[in-house]
Amino acid sequence: MRTVAKAFSACVFILAFLGVQASAMRCGNNLAHEGMNKLEVVHNCGEPLSKRVVKEMERTIKDKNEKITEKIVVEEWVYDVGDGVLHTLTFENDVLKKISWIRK
Repeated sequence: MRTVAKAFSACVFILAFLGVQASAMRCGNNLAHEGMNKLEVVHNCGEPLSKRVVKEMERTIKDKNEKITEKIVVEEWVYDVGDGVLHTLTFENDVLKKISWIRK
């Protein structure tokens, strides 16, 4: 188990160094991963350094014979979990869709 944790940490470091998108972020002993909702992320990682609404849009979906209009709010949360990178979590409505990493 310890070897797996070390390997995961090494992968996280390499991805962070390259500025690559990943599907998970380590927060102490917890993880935030794509597909989680905002409450789960805050529970696992605490409050972010910052939050901002990037855009609001509407999407129309055809469902059989009716059209459904859905409002989508795209929000970015920034975390510094002490590993030398800043993590940007992008949410669509309540769902974590993307995790981006950049070196500080």
